[in-house]
Amino acid sequence: MLVAFIATAITLWIWYIVANESGPLLVPAIGLGILAVMKWPDIVVVTAVFLLNFKVNEIHPALAPAAILSIYLAALAILAVIIRIFTAPPRRLELHAAPVLLLVLWALLTLGVPVARDRSLAFEAWQEYSKVLLLVCAVVTFIRTERQIQALARMCVIGGVIVALSAIVTYWLGIDLVEGTRAYAGSGALANPNDVALILLLPLSLTSVAALSSGSRLQRLSALFAGLVIGWGILVCQSRGAIFGMAALCAAIAYHRVKSKPMFLLVALLVLSAVGPALDFLERDADGTQSFDDESAQGRIFAWNAGIAMAKAYPLTGVGMGNFAAQYPDFTEAVTGLALTAHSIWFLILGEAGWPGLAVFIALVSVCVRDCKRAITAFGKIGSPTGVMLATGVFAGLISFLVCGSFVSVVYQWPLQVLFILTFTVSRATIAGQLKPGLPDEARLAPT
Repeated sequence: MLVAFIATAITLWIWYIVANESGPLLVPAIGLGILAVMKWPDIVVVTAVFLLNFKVNEIHPALAPAAILSIYLAALAILAVIIRIFTAPPRRLELHAAPVLLLVLWALLTLGVPVARDRSLAFEAWQEYSKVLLLVCAVVTFIRTERQIQALARMCVIGGVIVALSAIVTYWLGIDLVEGTRAYAGSGALANPNDVALILLLPLSLTSVAALSSGSRLQRLSALFAGLVIGWGILVCQSRGAIFGMAALCAAIAYHRVKSKPMFLLVALLVLSAVGPALDFLERDADGTQSFDDESAQGRIFAWNAGIAMAKAYPLTGVGMGNFAAQYPDFTEAVTGLALTAHSIWFLILGEAGWPGLAVFIALVSVCVRDCKRAITAFGKIGSPTGVMLATGVFAGLISFLVCGSFVSVVYQWPLQVLFILTFTVSRATIAGQLKPGLPDEARLAPT
C-alpha cells in the first residue's frame, strides 16, 4: 500500500509538472526501463540500434512516435553501461586494435573542433558522433555471445526488408520520385536514394550468405526471399555506387566459398560483366540533358579535389567535422553555386580530419577486414557453421560498404558503426581466445 501510494503521488507530481496527457506514462516507462536494463540489456541495445540505423520513424508519418522510443532505448542502453561499470566485478581490460583505433579517430576529430573553420558546425557534428559512439560502447559491452550476435544480424535483415519494401512501394506508385525515376524510402536520411541503398547493403550481404549456408531449407528460402526483396529495393534506388557495392559483395562471398582461385577469377569476371548492363539500367537522364549537380560525375571530381585542397590547407586537423559542404566553395575552382558534400568516405575524412585522420581511418577499416577474415578461419576450424555464416556476412558487408562508400559521404552515421559493431563482436571471441573447441556454440563464445 505504501509503495502504491508513493507511486501515485509521484505520478501526479510529474503530471502536474509536465502538464501533458502523456505525463503519467513517464513513471511506468521509467520503471519498466530500469527492469529491462537489469534483466535484458542485450535486447534493449539491439532494439535501439535497429530503430536508429534503419530510421524507422522516418519511413511513414504514422511511425513518427518511434523516434521517441529510439531516444528512450538509447538512454536506457547508456544507463545499462553505467550500471555495468559500477556493479560488475573488475575485468581484465580488453584492448583490441579496432576499438582503440576508433577511439583514436574520435580523439583526432575532437582535437579538430576548437580549430575548425566553423566551430559551431563542428561541435554539433561532434556531439552527434559522440552519442553514436556511446551506443556503440553499449552494444559492444552486452552483445558477446553467438546467439546475441545472430539476433543483431536478424534485426538488421528485418530492418533491411522494411526499408526495401518502403522504397519498392514508392517506386511502384511513382510518388515524387527523385530525378523522376529514383525511389526513396521516407523522409530525412531515407529521402536520399544513395543513403537508402547504402543502408541496404549490409542486410543484403547477411541474407546472401544465409541463403548459401547449410541451414534448414526454410531458413535458406526465407533468406533468399529477403535477399530478393532487399536487392530489388537497392535497384529501384538506382545508385551507381550501390551497384559497385553489390558487385564487391558477390566477389567477397565468392572469395571465401570458391576454393579454386581460377574459378574465383572467372566468377569475378562474370560479376563485373553484369555491372555494365546494370549501369545502363541506371541511366537517369533519359532526355539526353544532363545538369550539373552534386550527383554528376564531374561534381564528384570537383568535391574530391576540394577534399584534397582542404587537407593541403589544414594538413593536421582538416576543416573540422561537419564543415566540408559549408567550406566547399572556398576550396574549389568550379563555379557551381552549390555547397557539395564529399561523396566519398575517404575524401570526407581527408577534408574534415586531415592526413592523420585519413591514416587512422584506413588503419581502422584494414584491421576490421583482417579481423573478419581471421574470424572466418577460426570458426571454420572449430566447426561452427553459424559463426562462419555471420563472419562471412559481416566481411562481405564491410567490403561492399567500402566500395559503395567511395561514392557516398556516410562516415559518422550508423551504417558504418553497425559494421564496426558486428566486426568487433564477431572477431572478439576469436582474438581474445574465447573459442573453446569441443564445446557447444554458446559455451565456445561465452565471455571468459
